[in-house]
Amino acid sequence: STSHAGGQSALPGSLRSTADAVKTEGGRALILPADLLEPDDLVAAVDRVTTEWGGIDLFLNNARYVGPGHIDVLLDTPVDVIARHLQANILTPLEIIRRLLPGMIGQGGGTIIFVTSASGYADPPARAGEGGWGLGYGVSKGGAHRIPGILKAEHEKDGIRSFLVHPGLTATERFVQDMKAFGFEGGAPVDVIARVIGWLATSSKAD
Repeated sequence: STSHAGGQSALPGSLRSTADAVKTEGGRALILPADLLEPDDLVAAVDRVTTEWGGIDLFLNNARYVGPGHIDVLLDTPVDVIARHLQANILTPLEIIRRLLPGMIGQGGGTIIFVTSASGYADPPARAGEGGWGLGYGVSKGGAHRIPGILKAEHEKDGIRSFLVHPGLTATERFVQDMKAFGFEGGAPVDVIARVIGWLATSSKAD
Protein backbone atom coordinates (compact mmCIF):
# COMPACT_ATOMS: atom_id res chain seq x y z
CA SER A 1 0.00 0.00 0.00
CA THR A 2 1.10 3.58 -0.66
CA SER A 3 -1.64 5.17 1.43
CA HIS A 4 0.85 6.69 3.86
CA ALA A 5 4.09 7.12 1.94
CA GLY A 6 3.59 6.92 -1.82
CA GLY A 7 4.18 9.48 -4.53
CA GLN A 8 5.56 12.35 -2.51
CA SER A 9 9.24 12.40 -3.46
CA ALA A 10 10.48 15.74 -4.75
CA LEU A 11 11.51 16.07 -8.38
CA PRO A 12 14.79 17.75 -9.37
CA GLY A 13 14.75 21.37 -10.47
CA SER A 14 12.45 24.19 -9.48
CA LEU A 15 10.04 26.76 -10.89
CA ARG A 16 12.94 29.20 -10.98
CA SER A 17 15.21 26.90 -12.99
CA THR A 18 12.36 26.19 -15.42
CA ALA A 19 11.71 29.92 -15.84
CA ASP A 20 15.41 30.48 -16.46
CA ALA A 21 15.41 27.79 -19.15
CA VAL A 22 12.44 29.47 -20.86
CA LYS A 23 14.25 32.81 -20.79
CA THR A 24 17.42 31.22 -22.20
CA GLU A 25 15.36 30.16 -25.22
CA GLY A 26 14.16 33.74 -25.69
CA GLY A 27 10.75 33.39 -24.03
CA ARG A 28 9.09 35.05 -21.08
CA ALA A 29 8.13 33.23 -17.90
CA LEU A 30 5.84 34.14 -15.04
CA ILE A 31 6.16 31.98 -11.91
CA LEU A 32 2.79 31.24 -10.33
CA PRO A 33 2.85 28.36 -7.81
CA ALA A 34 -0.45 26.50 -7.83
CA ASP A 35 -2.13 23.45 -6.33
CA LEU A 36 -4.65 21.41 -8.33
CA LEU A 37 -6.54 20.77 -5.11
CA GLU A 38 -7.07 24.53 -4.71
CA PRO A 39 -9.08 25.60 -7.78
CA ASP A 40 -9.45 29.20 -6.61
CA ASP A 41 -5.66 29.58 -6.79
CA LEU A 42 -5.63 28.31 -10.37
CA VAL A 43 -8.44 30.64 -11.43
CA ALA A 44 -6.51 33.52 -9.83
CA ALA A 45 -3.44 32.44 -11.81
CA VAL A 46 -5.45 32.66 -15.03
CA ASP A 47 -6.49 36.18 -14.11
CA ARG A 48 -2.90 37.14 -13.29
CA VAL A 49 -1.57 35.88 -16.63
CA THR A 50 -4.37 37.67 -18.48
CA THR A 51 -3.59 40.89 -16.63
CA GLU A 52 0.18 40.62 -17.19
CA TRP A 53 0.17 39.47 -20.81
CA GLY A 54 -3.21 40.53 -22.16
CA GLY A 55 -4.57 37.08 -22.96
CA ILE A 56 -3.94 33.34 -23.06
CA ASP A 57 -3.53 31.43 -26.33
CA LEU A 58 -2.82 27.92 -25.00
CA PHE A 59 -3.90 25.82 -22.04
CA LEU A 60 -1.92 22.58 -21.76
CA ASN A 61 -3.30 20.31 -19.06
CA ASN A 62 -0.56 17.84 -18.20
CA ALA A 63 -0.66 18.00 -14.40
CA ARG A 64 -2.25 15.32 -12.23
CA TYR A 65 -2.74 14.36 -8.63
CA VAL A 66 0.21 12.51 -7.11
CA GLY A 67 0.01 11.63 -3.45
CA PRO A 68 -0.58 8.92 -0.87
CA GLY A 69 -2.87 6.19 -2.16
CA HIS A 70 -2.65 7.04 -5.83
CA ILE A 71 -1.49 3.57 -6.82
CA ASP A 72 -3.30 1.38 -4.29
CA VAL A 73 -5.86 -1.35 -4.90
CA LEU A 74 -9.50 -0.43 -4.32
CA LEU A 75 -9.87 -1.82 -0.80
CA ASP A 76 -6.78 0.09 0.33
CA THR A 77 -7.88 3.39 -1.23
CA PRO A 78 -9.88 5.76 0.98
CA VAL A 79 -12.76 7.47 -0.83
CA ASP A 80 -11.25 10.88 -0.07
CA VAL A 81 -8.16 9.92 -2.10
CA ILE A 82 -10.37 9.17 -5.11
CA ALA A 83 -12.08 12.51 -4.52
CA ARG A 84 -8.68 14.22 -4.71
CA HIS A 85 -8.06 12.60 -8.09
CA LEU A 86 -11.41 13.83 -9.37
CA GLN A 87 -10.80 17.34 -8.07
CA ALA A 88 -7.27 17.62 -9.44
CA ASN A 89 -7.65 15.78 -12.74
CA ILE A 90 -11.18 16.84 -13.78
CA LEU A 91 -12.84 19.55 -11.71
CA THR A 92 -9.96 22.01 -11.38
CA PRO A 93 -9.08 21.87 -15.10
CA LEU A 94 -12.76 22.52 -15.85
CA GLU A 95 -12.70 25.56 -13.57
CA ILE A 96 -9.66 26.84 -15.46
CA ILE A 97 -11.31 26.26 -18.84
CA ARG A 98 -14.49 28.05 -17.78
CA ARG A 99 -12.35 31.03 -16.81
CA LEU A 100 -10.27 30.88 -20.00
CA LEU A 101 -12.96 30.39 -22.63
CA PRO A 102 -14.60 33.84 -22.67
CA GLY A 103 -11.22 35.53 -23.16
CA MET A 104 -10.10 33.04 -25.81
CA ILE A 105 -13.37 33.46 -27.70
CA GLY A 106 -13.14 37.23 -27.38
CA GLN A 107 -9.64 37.31 -28.86
CA GLY A 108 -10.67 35.13 -31.79
CA GLY A 109 -9.55 31.70 -30.60
CA GLY A 110 -7.22 29.59 -28.52
CA THR A 111 -5.95 26.04 -28.05
CA ILE A 112 -6.70 23.59 -25.23
CA ILE A 113 -4.71 20.35 -25.00
CA PHE A 114 -5.27 17.52 -22.52
CA VAL A 115 -2.61 14.84 -22.03
CA THR A 116 -4.36 11.55 -21.37
CA SER A 117 -3.44 7.99 -20.47
CA ALA A 118 -4.43 4.45 -21.41
CA SER A 119 -5.75 4.18 -17.86
CA GLY A 120 -8.67 6.36 -18.98
CA TYR A 121 -10.06 3.78 -21.41
CA ALA A 122 -8.27 0.45 -20.94
CA ASP A 123 -8.15 -2.18 -18.22
CA PRO A 124 -4.86 -2.37 -16.30
CA PRO A 125 -2.54 -5.28 -17.14
CA ALA A 126 -2.15 -6.14 -13.45
CA ARG A 127 -3.12 -5.05 -9.93
CA ALA A 128 -2.22 -1.57 -8.77
CA GLY A 129 1.32 -1.66 -7.46
CA GLU A 130 2.20 -4.65 -9.63
CA GLY A 131 2.26 -2.95 -13.02
CA GLY A 132 -1.29 -1.62 -12.99
CA TRP A 133 -2.80 1.68 -11.88
CA GLY A 134 -5.09 2.71 -9.08
CA LEU A 135 -8.83 3.34 -9.43
CA GLY A 136 -8.62 7.07 -8.72
CA TYR A 137 -6.13 7.64 -11.50
CA GLY A 138 -8.05 5.56 -14.05
CA VAL A 139 -11.47 7.00 -13.21
CA SER A 140 -10.26 10.60 -13.27
CA LYS A 141 -8.30 10.16 -16.50
CA GLY A 142 -11.40 8.57 -18.04
CA GLY A 143 -13.47 11.62 -17.11
CA ALA A 144 -10.87 14.09 -18.37
CA HIS A 145 -10.65 12.06 -21.59
CA ARG A 146 -14.12 13.29 -22.60
CA ILE A 147 -13.46 17.02 -22.20
CA PRO A 148 -11.62 18.00 -25.43
CA GLY A 149 -14.17 16.37 -27.74
CA ILE A 150 -17.05 18.16 -26.06
CA LEU A 151 -15.14 21.45 -26.25
CA LYS A 152 -14.64 20.85 -29.97
CA ALA A 153 -18.35 20.25 -30.52
CA GLU A 154 -19.37 23.33 -28.53
CA HIS A 155 -16.67 25.87 -29.42
CA GLU A 156 -14.87 24.96 -32.64
CA LYS A 157 -17.02 27.59 -34.35
CA ASP A 158 -15.61 30.16 -31.90
CA GLY A 159 -12.03 29.43 -32.94
CA ILE A 160 -11.28 27.07 -30.04
CA ARG A 161 -9.02 24.19 -31.03
CA SER A 162 -9.05 21.28 -28.57
CA PHE A 163 -6.92 18.13 -28.62
CA LEU A 164 -6.47 14.95 -26.61
CA VAL A 165 -2.88 13.65 -26.68
CA HIS A 166 -2.14 10.10 -25.62
CA PRO A 167 1.65 9.81 -25.48
CA GLY A 168 1.71 6.25 -24.15
CA LEU A 169 4.37 5.22 -21.66
CA THR A 170 6.67 8.23 -21.33
CA ALA A 171 9.95 8.55 -19.44
CA THR A 172 9.07 11.68 -17.49
CA GLU A 173 11.11 12.62 -14.44
CA ARG A 174 8.27 11.46 -12.17
CA PHE A 175 7.96 8.15 -14.02
CA VAL A 176 11.68 7.40 -13.99
CA GLN A 177 12.10 8.39 -10.36
CA ASP A 178 9.08 6.77 -8.75
CA MET A 179 7.34 4.19 -10.90
CA LYS A 180 9.92 1.42 -11.33
CA ALA A 181 9.04 0.24 -7.84
CA PHE A 182 5.48 -0.38 -9.07
CA GLY A 183 6.44 -2.47 -12.10
CA PHE A 184 6.64 0.28 -14.75
CA GLU A 185 9.78 0.64 -16.89
CA GLY A 186 10.87 2.08 -20.23
CA GLY A 187 8.91 4.82 -21.96
CA ALA A 188 9.23 7.22 -24.88
CA PRO A 189 11.58 10.22 -24.62
CA VAL A 190 9.87 13.32 -23.27
CA ASP A 191 11.16 15.53 -26.11
CA VAL A 192 9.26 13.48 -28.70
CA ILE A 193 5.95 14.14 -26.96
CA ALA A 194 6.91 17.78 -26.47
CA ARG A 195 7.46 18.22 -30.21
CA VAL A 196 4.04 16.74 -30.99
CA ILE A 197 2.34 19.07 -28.50
CA GLY A 198 4.31 22.02 -29.86
CA TRP A 199 3.09 21.22 -33.36
CA LEU A 200 -0.53 20.96 -32.24
CA ALA A 201 -0.23 24.28 -30.43
CA THR A 202 1.32 26.21 -33.31
CA SER A 203 0.47 24.63 -36.65
CA SER A 204 -2.57 25.66 -38.68
CA LYS A 205 -2.50 22.14 -40.17
CA ALA A 206 -3.33 20.54 -36.82
CA ASP A 207 -7.00 19.55 -36.83
